[in-house]
Order: sequence, then structure tokens, then C-alpha cells
Amino acid sequence: MADYSVEEGKSDVAMLNLNIQADMSPVFNWNVKQLFVYLVAEYSTMKNVVNQVVLWDKIIMREDSQVILEQ
Repeated sequence: MADYSVEEGKSDVAMLNLNIQADMSPVFNWNVKQLFVYLVAEYSTMKNVVNQVVLWDKIIMREDSQVILEQ
């Protein structure tokens, strides 16, 4: 397992599995050349009312397969 510690000793590590399936082809038309798709987790803590972290992202080009199958 990789070592994700930092010198200050403050770090968070999470392991998760995603099973994402989406057909993005209806979004593409003559004016759309690429999409930036992302999954965000939002949570609150005592210090901050709103915290957000990007869990996954992908750039989809019109020429590429427009079906997302991430497991």
C-alpha cells in the first residue's frame, strides 16, 4: 500500500469503488466538441459548513467513445 502521510501528520485517506455507467452521446451535437464530467462529494465539518472534493473526473472528446464505463 502506498504511503500517503505528510510531514505535518495530517492527512485523510479513503478507498472506494465506483461503478459508473452513462451514455453521453445525446449531449453531443454540432456545437459540443468535448465534455468534462466529474463526481463531487460534499460534506460539512465543525470547521467548514461546506467542503467539496472531486472523487473522479474524465474528459470525453466527440471522436472518442461517448459511453462511460468506469469500474
